[in-house]
Amino acid sequence: MKEQPKHIAAYEFYRDLPKRSYQQVATAFSVSLTSVKKWAKAFNWQERVTVWDNAVREGVEEGALEALVDTRVEEIKQLSKALTEIDAVMPMIFDALQSATYEDEKTGERKVRIVPETTQDMVALYNAQSRFAAAKVKLVEAVRKIRGESDNTNLNTTLVVRYEDPPKSKDNKK
Repeated sequence: MKEQPKHIAAYEFYRDLPKRSYQQVATAFSVSLTSVKKWAKAFNWQERVTVWDNAVREGVEEGALEALVDTRVEEIKQLSKALTEIDAVMPMIFDALQSATYEDEKTGERKVRIVPETTQDMVALYNAQSRFAAAKVKLVEAVRKIRGESDNTNLNTTLVVRYEDPPKSKDNKK
């Protein structure tokens, strides 16, 4: 849905209410409460209002206020894009991990095979993990920027690896 002038007017009405209420917007614009809720979600009203309120508190001049809000809304769109990327990568990671694990016959737990079935499985897992990490970093940076925090992100990751002999197949048991 593309934001139309009526959506902008409804948002500005909502933003300027002393006590914000979607119901008041619905009444003023002669539309259903459901429509107003859809508009609010589709056009990021809550994020825009938060940015607006923060800018007013900071004493940003009127002319700069709209530009700041537009910038922050663009940043929120970048967050959504990063989340979409993460959602796209997750199934790849799960598939690759599934192919590199087995179920322990005694405990029923999933355990990782040291050597994936194919080189393609390892490459897929590595690529998915790399894309996931890059998307996560972009997401964290954008969130911090919107909040006015430092965008200097420091990631620490620990991988714990334990070696166990793989289970012997029934055919190879002595």
